[in-house]
Amino acid sequence: MRKIKSKFIYLTALLLLFAGCDDKEHSYSDLTISYGSSFGFCAGYCYREISMNEGKVSFLKSGRDSVTKVCSKITSDQDWKQLVKSIDYTKFAELDTIVGCPDCADGGAEWVEIKSGNRKHRVVFEYSHAPQATKHYIAALRNELKSFENCK
Repeated sequence: MRKIKSKFIYLTALLLLFAGCDDKEHSYSDLTISYGSSFGFCAGYCYREISMNEGKVSFLKSGRDSVTKVCSKITSDQDWKQLVKSIDYTKFAELDTIVGCPDCADGGAEWVEIKSGNRKHRVVFEYSHAPQATKHYIAALRNELKSFENCK
């Protein structure tokens, strides 16, 4: 009974976390959407991440023996709003924080994190196996990450 009660409280807290994330104009400015991938055993840049908010995308790549690289670019208001509108925050908040077996047998891991103010939810999943509820916007985030391939 105690386990069920704590799960209910956790799920309720997650749902409340994203209750303020709707299509209202003010909700766009306090959001940060982060996405990345990592591999436990690899050569070169094993960790890549983007962090997006209204107007800007920052990129970071690093590895054990590689110099960390950071790049950024301005994003259009239209692209940002399209991404934000594509996310079903209720379904995202219902996802477990770990889905599948990320980076097991060095298969890699991906993650997405949505932060609004001091509230955030992060979901880590097996590389190239995005949870169904995230597939439509994970594709856009992967493309955004890929756009930084030439970051030097």
